[in-house]
Amino acid sequence: VLMGDEPRDVLAELDGAVLMKNIDAMTMGHLAKMKDQLEKDNNITLDLDARSARIWAKDGNRDTGLKAKEAIEEAMEDITTVDTLTVPVPAHLVNQVINDSALRQLQDQTGLTANVSKTDEGTGIRLTGLAGAIEEAKELIERRNVGEGAGFLPLMPGMFTRMPPAKWREFQQDLGFLMQKTGAQVGVTQGSNKAEIKGGPEEVSVAKHELMQVLHYYFPEECDIVELPPESVDWIAGEDDRELMRLQSQGAIAALDRGAATLWICGNTRSVQMIRNRIRNSLQRWDREHFSMTLSSKNQCFAIIGSGG
Repeated sequence: VLMGDEPRDVLAELDGAVLMKNIDAMTMGHLAKMKDQLEKDNNITLDLDARSARIWAKDGNRDTGLKAKEAIEEAMEDITTVDTLTVPVPAHLVNQVINDSALRQLQDQTGLTANVSKTDEGTGIRLTGLAGAIEEAKELIERRNVGEGAGFLPLMPGMFTRMPPAKWREFQQDLGFLMQKTGAQVGVTQGSNKAEIKGGPEEVSVAKHELMQVLHYYFPEECDIVELPPESVDWIAGEDDRELMRLQSQGAIAALDRGAATLWICGNTRSVQMIRNRIRNSLQRWDREHFSMTLSSKNQCFAIIGSGG
């Protein structure tokens, strides 16, 4: 019986694989893009999961895997360097941009921090975090500055590579219909760990929701959407987002869209089921501990809770 660490990682290590654990989403995205070249240069097979990478030496020598791990860590240094950047934002847009759901999701996934900055030169958003995450956040902010929308949907690396060619073509057709229906542009490649969505703010929001439904159809065990009561979003995230971080440590992607009040889960079947059960239990506690009623006037509220609130 295996408990604790992800069983697939434990079994892989017992079988001679070298592991890289607790990989952030930004680094995983770059690993996915560089996977083919890294395998070729280091004579390895690279198996990517939601938060871990398993390195298999093709010559069966564990030392080859260890050297490959060092080479991969060196290749990732540029994007894992912590940096700071302030992106200018018009004063009348700064509150809207700082609360943008895609920017909040990027913070959740990468540990990036974003704060409003006011100087003699004007207002902006100060970003601190991994260099790769800052570049993505900068692009999101600049698009919002000119009234455009941008978003992304995190995916389990390598998910599409297991699709038969006929299924992949069918998925591409459905993706085309989705873009035609919503007016947004959606970019998905077989090796990527996320889908890029661009268009107007409303178009991006609709396309993201539609894409989640499509992916759940093609991967019913690996992808799931949990619709949340809007009032429960902060409860699900937990104080200082601690509960959300616990969910993200379960071996699958758990991405909270605060604006749409949805939780996107994507990963191996076991981890998805664990997160789904944890959310179900959390929502049951929410129902037991919270109650809301819509009243027609402020005076009715005061009659129940008193004028002092």
